[in-house]
Amino acid sequence: MRYRLRIDGKPVDVEMAASATVADLRTYLGAAVLYIDGRPVSDVAPAADLLVDGVEVSATPGSSLPNPQGPHLRRQGPRVRFNRPPRSAQEVLPPRPPGPPALADLPPFPGMSVTLSLIGGIVMAAVFGAAFVLFAVIAPMTAVGLWADRYLRVRRDRRRELAAYRNAVTAFRISLRQRRRRDPTPTLGAMFAGIGGPEMWSVRGGDPAFGRIVAGYKPDGTPTSIDLQAGLGLVGRPDDVAAYRRWLVLQAAIRFGPADLFVDVPASWAAWLPHRDGRAGLRIDPRTVAAASHRDALPSGCTVVLTVPRLGEVRHRGIRATWPAVSEDDMDTACRLLARYFDPELPDGGLPAVVSLTDIEGSPTSGRFVAAVGMAAGGPVVVDLDRDGPHLLVAGTTGSGKSEFLRTVVLSLAGRYRPEEVGFVLADFKGGAAFGPCVDLPHVAGLVTDLDGDLQRLVEALRGEVEDRERLVADRGVTGFGDLVAGELRRLVVVVDEFAVLAERYDEELGALVDLARRGRSLGMHLVLATQRPAGVVSPEIQSNMALRVCFRVADAADATDVIGDRRPAMVDRRSPGRGFLRFGAGEITEFQAARAGDLPVVCDAGRVPDVQALVDRLARDVTDPAEPMLVPAPESVLLETLPPLAIGIVDDPRRPRPFRWNGGNLLVVGGPATPARETLITVGVAVARHTDTAIYAVGTGLDDLERLAAVGAVVRPGETERMARLLEVLRSGDGMLLLVAYPDADLRQAVLELTGSGVPTVLAVQDAGQVTGAVSALFADRLVFGLGDPFGHLALGLPSGLRQGDGQAIHMPTLATVTVARADRIDAPARCRPGPILELPVLVPLQVLPEPERAGGGWNVAYGLGGTGLLEPVVARLRPGRLWVVTGPSGSGKTTVLQTMAALLGGRTTSADAASGEVLIVDDAHQLERVPDWDGAMVCAASNRLPFGHWLRDVLPEADGCALRPHPADGDLWGRPLSTVERHPGRGLHLERDTVLPVQAADVGRGTMWGEEKETGCGFG
Repeated sequence: MRYRLRIDGKPVDVEMAASATVADLRTYLGAAVLYIDGRPVSDVAPAADLLVDGVEVSATPGSSLPNPQGPHLRRQGPRVRFNRPPRSAQEVLPPRPPGPPALADLPPFPGMSVTLSLIGGIVMAAVFGAAFVLFAVIAPMTAVGLWADRYLRVRRDRRRELAAYRNAVTAFRISLRQRRRRDPTPTLGAMFAGIGGPEMWSVRGGDPAFGRIVAGYKPDGTPTSIDLQAGLGLVGRPDDVAAYRRWLVLQAAIRFGPADLFVDVPASWAAWLPHRDGRAGLRIDPRTVAAASHRDALPSGCTVVLTVPRLGEVRHRGIRATWPAVSEDDMDTACRLLARYFDPELPDGGLPAVVSLTDIEGSPTSGRFVAAVGMAAGGPVVVDLDRDGPHLLVAGTTGSGKSEFLRTVVLSLAGRYRPEEVGFVLADFKGGAAFGPCVDLPHVAGLVTDLDGDLQRLVEALRGEVEDRERLVADRGVTGFGDLVAGELRRLVVVVDEFAVLAERYDEELGALVDLARRGRSLGMHLVLATQRPAGVVSPEIQSNMALRVCFRVADAADATDVIGDRRPAMVDRRSPGRGFLRFGAGEITEFQAARAGDLPVVCDAGRVPDVQALVDRLARDVTDPAEPMLVPAPESVLLETLPPLAIGIVDDPRRPRPFRWNGGNLLVVGGPATPARETLITVGVAVARHTDTAIYAVGTGLDDLERLAAVGAVVRPGETERMARLLEVLRSGDGMLLLVAYPDADLRQAVLELTGSGVPTVLAVQDAGQVTGAVSALFADRLVFGLGDPFGHLALGLPSGLRQGDGQAIHMPTLATVTVARADRIDAPARCRPGPILELPVLVPLQVLPEPERAGGGWNVAYGLGGTGLLEPVVARLRPGRLWVVTGPSGSGKTTVLQTMAALLGGRTTSADAASGEVLIVDDAHQLERVPDWDGAMVCAASNRLPFGHWLRDVLPEADGCALRPHPADGDLWGRPLSTVERHPGRGLHLERDTVLPVQAADVGRGTMWGEEKETGCGFG
């Protein structure tokens, strides 16, 4: 059969038998290795990129690999259950050579006994007579007879034993010759061939050969064995000793099963061995197989010492032996192959001691929201959080595999569902390391730890999420999450590690989780809570909503019973992390081995990395639209240019930061000059100027930058009393305006409150809570409160204690949201409007700024100065026939200058006091006239404000119009109306017309031009 493989982009044809088996071992080995009939494709194209049926693989050099089959193998999911059949009669190790027989010693001749018997007989014969001679002969003869009988029997036995020994030696030599012909020194290929075969794990505990493995092979090919149950010491160079240890471990791992052998070797390949969580007393670890560069450095427990002088050689009991070198790659491949199998003779009933997340990834499942979490005797364990949950309670003591299980749940769900389908909020109360690389998943919306203190934000986020989801369900008119359109709302899984810390320290926040547990099913929200001891920590309200529970090893039976109603979790071996019991419901309990995500190495593009990192990287590459993050803190500083229109800051919303918009109404900013309170007013002014046509006026210090904006009519500073009065008048008489006030005094604050009450939108900054009176509170419900440095100030404002507020951040009332106010990088805005300026009354007013006189009502309207209570504008004297217009004031106040200005403005339209005709009569020093001039036209006169009683002007002034320069309060009696004082500048006074009183600065006839005609500049007012 011809296979076409793609090597370096070029097609290559490979001939193989039609029955050839093509095996892609990525599923089991974690690497892309292609084998054809047990032989690597590297025999055809070493280290080449191959494409088989559209799958890109990588050929790797190696030995022939087995493709085991047989009734002793049964696949369970991605793993193979290895049934250990009875041990065959064939011995893996050759029998020991027979030892020499223990021959019995030949009995010595009893010479002393015979001699003494003869002497005794002779003496008796001499004393008692010749009859006793017979006794002297019988006794020695008996002794010699007994000796001869025993001697012959012992010699016969010795000959028989020696013959048997010679026969045993001959048989042993024949056996060795036959064995060498049948089974030469085993190669690595032969050992690999035994993986998965019936002889694997054939030697059990209690077997005479248990614990014995081959130390090496003598020059004649016979093996020499060692006993692993004795303490071994290896002496030699570290690299040679490490290679020899690989040889020993490889033999032991194939010869003894995980139920009988425990392997704990500090090597990457050892992580794949199913023996690393064995239960038996036979161990291979740095204590039972010690290594050192010198014999004296070995521990005292080493009863057997082997010397490794060089690679491939070992010396044991003075015998030089050789052994096949096992490379790291060969060992890694062998261990990965062994990882496929699990031992059914383990005390747990055949559950694998180690399950990789890659083993169960992609397990076939059915359900709405499922996760594969481990392996049971019947195959992968799958939970459906929608059907079996919606919440999951996990219990287990330290080291039981609880946190690893949480990572498995997160990664399993993340591997099955896209970020728009599921999001995670992770809470770790063990310092932040429990979830490891999981936080980099595109599905993770936020992480909270006990170190960053963001628990309150988590609770606020969950409360807001519950409210939003309830509102959406209600708006759609459905009963719950399951009835929504697919993709309209994603599921949210909240995973909490060490829930006990939350329950003990944060009672108030616990209530939010209780509420979530109660309403989560209908809203697509799930809780996964893990704790060491649920008793007394997980409230009955939460437990009643958590039918799905997992219990790993716990301290006592009471804890196990409290979680799943079964005592078995308390009996789990402490050397079995990840062994647990899953309760789907009352009485429905499954024992399983949780999948491990973080400690089984695989080979990926970036090299050798943990499984969890490889999975996270893969998911991150595949996802182009990650989940919208939650629990993202608001930035410490924000530029106004980055925000949408009329947004003046960022709200530190626990779910996600959002713009804080000014609503166009009254806003109170509480905070001293050291806080960003004053900058907040500037930010509001710039935002309003950029996006509205509102006229803006500002009052206070530190707001000068606003003068650069065309929309700002004026920035009035403290002490500018006259401008302040006119500004207040402008605000009272107009609309479409905004007032910004920074730190006003009591009088100004009262005036501002009056304006605010009349409907003028105001942004007011005050220094502390003491200035927030009842009137202020009534008008300014919308507030931003910066750090006051005084906790009692927050209480006085009605703020609860414990609110999070960073430096430069404000608390918004009444929402209690934390706001970072933006800073305007540029003080500019398009000229949407140009409000009239609140100019200060000038000291000198040139004539050129005044309009020409106009005919009106038989007389003239003459603008003689600038003034007004609001915006500056020409102040007009209305001169009518038969009516008197009077200017009063003390000496030097500018009365004569006013008359000169009018005369200059009217030109030839005026006449002197003695003129008999003319349109306007101008009279200076009218206080010196005893009677009213006889004049039918308009009359303008100037008089002192010190008129004697009975003067004719006193009779006419209450009814006349005019101007009171530098008025004194007593001048109110003269004019018949109350007058206020003005600044003491020449030409500064009050324009009086009927009920109107306007501040005015009279023009100076000696300043400027007369409508294009150059005028001689005078010395000012006279």
